[in-house]
Amino acid sequence: MNNSLLFALWSLLIGLTGAAFDAANLTRFLETVLQDENCIRASAITVGVVQGDDPAGDFTFVSGKRNAEDDADENTLFGIGSTTKAMTAIITDKVLRDSGYTWDTPIVSFYPSLKLPSDEGGDNRTESVTFRDLFSHTTCLRRSDFWWSAGPATFDVADMMDRLQYMGTSCPYSKNNKTFIYNNIMYVTGAYIIEQLSGKSWETLLDEIILTPLGMTETKATFDEAFKTGNTVKGYTAPEGEFVEIPYEADRIIDLVRAAGSVHSTAADMNKYLRYLLEGEKYYDLFWDITKSVYTKTYFGVPKNVSEPTFPANTSLYNYTISWCLGDYKEEEILSHGGDTFTTSTFITLSREGNYGVFASSTGGNPGKLKEGNGPKLGSNDESRMDQKWRRK
Repeated sequence: MNNSLLFALWSLLIGLTGAAFDAANLTRFLETVLQDENCIRASAITVGVVQGDDPAGDFTFVSGKRNAEDDADENTLFGIGSTTKAMTAIITDKVLRDSGYTWDTPIVSFYPSLKLPSDEGGDNRTESVTFRDLFSHTTCLRRSDFWWSAGPATFDVADMMDRLQYMGTSCPYSKNNKTFIYNNIMYVTGAYIIEQLSGKSWETLLDEIILTPLGMTETKATFDEAFKTGNTVKGYTAPEGEFVEIPYEADRIIDLVRAAGSVHSTAADMNKYLRYLLEGEKYYDLFWDITKSVYTKTYFGVPKNVSEPTFPANTSLYNYTISWCLGDYKEEEILSHGGDTFTTSTFITLSREGNYGVFASSTGGNPGKLKEGNGPKLGSNDESRMDQKWRRK
């Protein structure tokens, strides 16, 4: 999703800390976004919003076409991409605690099969790396997404684990001076290890720890499971301007790295998850508090900077914790993360102080952004109807 859509949602929803949002105005806004090709090109959009302590006031929205013929409905599944990572972190925290380990226990101490590349001038990566390193993207291993791009038909997770020791490195690993290099494969690695620790699959753990307790009955763990429902959004591309659906096989390869990005859900289910993150002292505090003293060197590399946002609303992201970006918006600390598949683009943000959470997903993932690089963006000029009139006064 064009991130300006989410930032505009923030302006509309949470113009002032603690202010209630106007659901009717938000619905008009989203319908206009979907219809106005000068703002964002998407065949379907879904949004979930929670604010305050009463779930009765939660907001859900879905509109558009799930494919060339059929309308999307409240049960239509959208891939949530890399926002899956926070779910994997919650699962991992539970398994680690049940097994008597912590985020800072060297993994090799309880999983001696781990073999990672070594490099000169750094600490021993295999002997020192922790789950905090894996899930905060601070192993200094190259992203290497090409490893899984061939898909599960030719490569499986066990093959990937056997080859970890041959991954390229981007910098010497250090236990004390952390450098951020985003790496989907480290989430696959972590999920594989907790499967060995627990004796259960990642899918089973996801269901037992998150989906069933929260009543997320529509949510599916993988692309295969989602497509079997017959009610998922189709992605698109437009090589010459015409609408062309992205084939199922393009997205299916992501199931190989499922712990990093394969979950599919609905706005109603994601609202339950947002409330869990806001209200669950154990998990929310875990992701928040560990950022306070972890890094001496961060990817964003800039100090906290709070400023009055312009329209579309902007945010400052200045650190990365386990599965979340840490930042601020209108003097509130926020957690946020995005996630792209070939079909969809998703963003989640949470504010403990403001007591709200926003989930937004649309078709038009990485290769599907018809207006990428040309044409007006949301609220960028007079050609777009998403203008200053939508900003909360």
